[in-house]
Amino acid sequence: MHRAPYRRVGDLAIYSQSKAGLPDAYEVVRIQKHAAYSAFGKEFGAGESYPTPAQWGTEGWTYPKLEQAERRFRELVKEQEKSI
Repeated sequence: MHRAPYRRVGDLAIYSQSKAGLPDAYEVVRIQKHAAYSAFGKEFGAGESYPTPAQWGTEGWTYPKLEQAERRFRELVKEQEKSI
């Protein structure tokens, strides 16, 4: 699977998604922030990540059409602006 950033505002983003043999889709996500951590004997700095599979449906959504993804993205941006 290949994901490419399409649009981002703050911690909200739209990514285009392509998988061999399947139609393209679009993902709307709330970018997750994580603190620095150690794992497997390595140190990892603070950073950002995609929502986990368990968070899908609350922090990430998949849409077959860009228009649908943009609609959800706009809704989330409005919600984010109200909470500031």
